[in-house]
Amino acid sequence: MLSIGRKSILIKKDRLHLWRSLFCLLLGGVIFWNLGKVIWENKGRYTSSYWKRYPSYKNAYLGSQYVVEEPAGWIPDEVVYAYAAGEYLKGASPILLDPSQPPLGKYILSASVYLFNNENIVILIFGLGFLIGLFLLANAILKDFASALLPIFFLSFEKVFLDQFVYVPLLDIIQLTFLIWAFYFFLKANKQKVIRGSLFFFILSSISLGGMISVKFFITGVVVVLSWYLFLLLRKDLKKAIFLSISLPSSLIVLVLSYIKIFFYDYTLRNVFGIQKWIFLYHSSKLTHVFTVWPLIFLNRWYVWWGDKPILKEVSWQITWPFITIIAFLIIVLYLLKILSKKREVEPIMLWVICYSLFISFGQANARYLIPLLPFLYLISFYGIGEVMKEYIKKR
Repeated sequence: MLSIGRKSILIKKDRLHLWRSLFCLLLGGVIFWNLGKVIWENKGRYTSSYWKRYPSYKNAYLGSQYVVEEPAGWIPDEVVYAYAAGEYLKGASPILLDPSQPPLGKYILSASVYLFNNENIVILIFGLGFLIGLFLLANAILKDFASALLPIFFLSFEKVFLDQFVYVPLLDIIQLTFLIWAFYFFLKANKQKVIRGSLFFFILSSISLGGMISVKFFITGVVVVLSWYLFLLLRKDLKKAIFLSISLPSSLIVLVLSYIKIFFYDYTLRNVFGIQKWIFLYHSSKLTHVFTVWPLIFLNRWYVWWGDKPILKEVSWQITWPFITIIAFLIIVLYLLKILSKKREVEPIMLWVICYSLFISFGQANARYLIPLLPFLYLISFYGIGEVMKEYIKKR
């Protein structure tokens, strides 16, 4: 009778394992289909010769708002970045061409031009790096293979994310990849009990952070560091806070190295940080409204700083934005009230969501500002839903 009972349990476990495997295959298949469909529909952007398109980029840039006072028309960011990729490859100074963003992202595009004769291939590479990093981060928090696929599954339906593979090359997906890996290495550092291992992963997280602030506006990196220190100080882990402080200069080294070209033009280290001040002032000049991110998320009301219509509809807006925001912040509240069980790994993510949400509240928000936020909202949501389900099963 005992052997029959054991056999019955084994059969149930095998069936459960089979269903979980099929569920994972289904999730993976849908993710592959959603991303693959978008990339296939835009395959020409990834197969055409860069240098055949270069003259059109150059003509568009030279006649744009970046060069002439009264341009015939405005050009989008992806055209500027594509043109800069070729010019940087030729040796142009990063402070003379599109200095409003640090140069690392455009140098990465230049590497793509050099290696593949196409500036957009690297977007696919970083897109894959982001998906792998998000899965590893989700698995570290959710502790379950199938659950770790869920944030990626839902994100694969988000138009604002899919647009990163349509309107190429943009820098957001590169920044997001560095951001995800920075958080993953930060979690790894906090798990380490050996000092050497902890410091090693803190250095990796800081290098990833350096990549992030070398691609786009550095202030987002300041918000990341703030969330990290808040986590360590709230945990009263002064030793790890010291390790983080030791590792952080490596992020500044990455930023300085991204400007190494300007040192050949007799610029100094002081000029590098002076450029960051100019970038800060440049982006601050666009901040004409506050708290615009919340009407954008909940009502699809996009407050703009140009044209005759101050409020527009955002074409990438989806009904998931208000739902996932409400769920994630509700879970954060339940966590703070100690209604949900404590899980150390999710706390830096929650602090990042709080700090970054406050940061983008005091400025002129647009849909691309949500790209560093949405993956983490999904992570928190599925963590909370999982905890609620566990409590429900226990009570039954």
